[in-house]
Amino acid sequence: MRKKILRLSILIIMFIGFLPAFSHSSLKNNSETDSQSLPFKIGETLVYNIRWEQIDAARATFQVLPRKHINNHETLHFRLDVKSNSFIDRIYKIRDRFDSYTHPGMIHSILYKKTARGKEKREIMVRFDWSKQSVQYSNFGKIKPSIKIPSTTFDPLSVFYKMRIQKIEPDKTIIFSVSDGKKCFLQKVSIIKKERITVPVGTFNTYVAIPELSNFGGIFKKSKKPKLKLWISSDEKHILVKMTSKVLIGSMIGELISLNQ
Repeated sequence: MRKKILRLSILIIMFIGFLPAFSHSSLKNNSETDSQSLPFKIGETLVYNIRWEQIDAARATFQVLPRKHINNHETLHFRLDVKSNSFIDRIYKIRDRFDSYTHPGMIHSILYKKTARGKEKREIMVRFDWSKQSVQYSNFGKIKPSIKIPSTTFDPLSVFYKMRIQKIEPDKTIIFSVSDGKKCFLQKVSIIKKERITVPVGTFNTYVAIPELSNFGGIFKKSKKPKLKLWISSDEKHILVKMTSKVLIGSMIGELISLNQ
């Protein structure tokens, strides 16, 4: 049971990346975004505390790092570090790092990496080949066959930042394309209403969003009526402020506890 709890924590943390990134029309529009108008800058850091019921489990830290050249192309560099606390370490240690290298115009992903050095060991590389409109997954050098993807596809981390430059409003259904290299699917998210909430870092006006969970496996698939709710700031930065989940083995809460812009 404890191992399931920690696996769920990581699944929810990664769902931060599966946030609304495209309206239906934007799936056909791969126009670039002016880098000067992006709502995030180099040095931005967002930290979330992940709790299972009333038990602190992990911290998730998102960073915008200096740009980097990948295959002679300049890219935006995003990083997510997930670290379980000392109590959870005794049950299931988590030390995961995710790196996303994205087109500077935010039109698609270039490279995605996951490095796991806790209980789970991973060395994942996901390469996006836009000359063939495909993506290929490898782990510790073992390569899987490539799969075809839409032209505006993002990895699970960069889509978190793509979401922040989109127009979000109540009564709107948002669809986006995302791939982890093994599969690619369109995810629907419904924007329900506005709500003012308070989390450890402060009080925010937010949009409440409900994602469709039919594409998710694991504990979500095993639960009869799984629920996931997101609160996204209603300002121009569209920061994820809070998330809650209710599944077969209980409830989980993730809250923004530190914001450095």
